[in-house]
Amino acid sequence: MSRPPAPRRPLILNAFEGNTVGNVQQGMWAHPRDDRLGFGSLKHWLDRARRYEDARFDAVFFADVLGLYDTYRGSSAPAIENAVEFPAHDPLTLIPAMAAVTENLGFVVTASTSYEHPFANARRWSSLDHLTGGRVGWNIVTSYLPSAARNFGLTEQWSHDDRYDRAEEFLEISYKLWEKSWDEDAVVADIQRSVYAEADRIHAINHVGRTWSVAGPHLVEPSAQRTPLLFQAGTSGRGVQFAGKHAEVVFLGTNEVAGQLKARENIEAAAVAAGRNPEDVRLLGGLQVVVGKTHEQAQARLEEYQNYLSREGALAHWCGVSGRDLDHYDEDTVFEKGDTDHVQTQAKRFSVEGGNARTVGQLKQHFGTLGSYVQPIVGTPEEVVDEIERRATEGRIDGFNVQPIVQPETFDDFIEHILPRLRERGLARESYGTSGLRERVFGSPRLPATHPAHQVSI
Repeated sequence: MSRPPAPRRPLILNAFEGNTVGNVQQGMWAHPRDDRLGFGSLKHWLDRARRYEDARFDAVFFADVLGLYDTYRGSSAPAIENAVEFPAHDPLTLIPAMAAVTENLGFVVTASTSYEHPFANARRWSSLDHLTGGRVGWNIVTSYLPSAARNFGLTEQWSHDDRYDRAEEFLEISYKLWEKSWDEDAVVADIQRSVYAEADRIHAINHVGRTWSVAGPHLVEPSAQRTPLLFQAGTSGRGVQFAGKHAEVVFLGTNEVAGQLKARENIEAAAVAAGRNPEDVRLLGGLQVVVGKTHEQAQARLEEYQNYLSREGALAHWCGVSGRDLDHYDEDTVFEKGDTDHVQTQAKRFSVEGGNARTVGQLKQHFGTLGSYVQPIVGTPEEVVDEIERRATEGRIDGFNVQPIVQPETFDDFIEHILPRLRERGLARESYGTSGLRERVFGSPRLPATHPAHQVSI
């Protein structure tokens, strides 16, 4: 699918976070200038919220997991010792407090369709959308850790495609509750008649499906967005199909231009197949920057950071994500395919099928370096901005989840040295304009008529 470059518009820029010690680059919590050991305090997150709003980030994007990374060496010890997304506090609990000290900053939070119940999940998101004035987004995941399945009473997790099948029904129920259960004019708040809502304008959904039965009605009146802005990160074959049907913003697992272009082609085709306008889907890449006054200074800082990287932590994370215990294989083993029941995109990434085959020995070496997931852009502010513009333009993506290396240093550098130059080029917003998250991204607070949420019936 070949198209001319899209008209320039401000990039979507999210601050990538986790309510945890170790997130993204493993081991960096031990750096003397890193402050993530304070993640359990409310002050830590209120300071973050104010900082991101002042910089006019679109949202804070919270990753989350529901279990331990215990694939590497068949043990959870490497993940525990190296704080690999452990401990993991609930990010949803932060949102009301962070929203109270901001007016425009959005909040995108990961929640699983495998281990949540659709009725309670819908109620929670609607409540948050009310409290924030329409500033929340849901990063939809199906979960990939077997330890999470055991935490929720299963002896093993459902297969990769089974999890997506369950997610389809989960979304169907969610749409019925958010979009169909309450008429727009149901709430009348008529004091004279002492009637808060008209009963005949509120509807049970009476869903009976393969996995869930939900009577309804939804317990929360329509919020500013009704349905939270829908994010998704799966780019496996099944994940692309799911994203094309449901997602409004897709977080890509690659920051290579060729991979981004292929992902856009696949996701836009899936959106068209689902009856949607491909313009109703935005794509985000991952972004890390290391900035210096000179290129040599930036390179020296990268090398300093490298001294704190936890190789064991990085291996514990990737093995858990991919479902492959690299300690279990001979050093010269090469993987043919990526068909695991974990994150197939990551399992495929270094396989023959993925076109980037490496031996197990080479993989172990690779995960001992910074940039094993997202290659940092290293250089002067101008060099960094040039590369951001190249990736966005040539890769035809709409924005980035900006990922920290050392916190708050990485974001301080990005805010001070990168954002002003992006604004000079029209690549970062000058002002918020509107506080609603979907309205800021798409120009309207509600889902478009072509979205499948409007096709469900009750």
